[in-house]
Amino acid sequence: GTTFRYKGAAGKKVEIKIFNLAGKLVRTLSKDGGDTIFWDGRDVNNNLVSPGLYLYLYFINKKKEQRQILQITN
Repeated sequence: GTTFRYKGAAGKKVEIKIFNLAGKLVRTLSKDGGDTIFWDGRDVNNNLVSPGLYLYLYFINKKKEQRQILQITN
């Protein structure tokens, strides 16, 4: 799994959308506040994703904050 770390979200809703390189949404994670969200490496159907590169967008209170490339290895 992967732990996403971020700052500035105290008391705010955080949402992370993970995409494969084809642009297909793999999983959406959300949490109220805190400074981490854990992704277990599974897609929306609870299947483990293949190792590789994934893109993610993260939002704090629906405002896009960052776009990164994430490498997952299982």
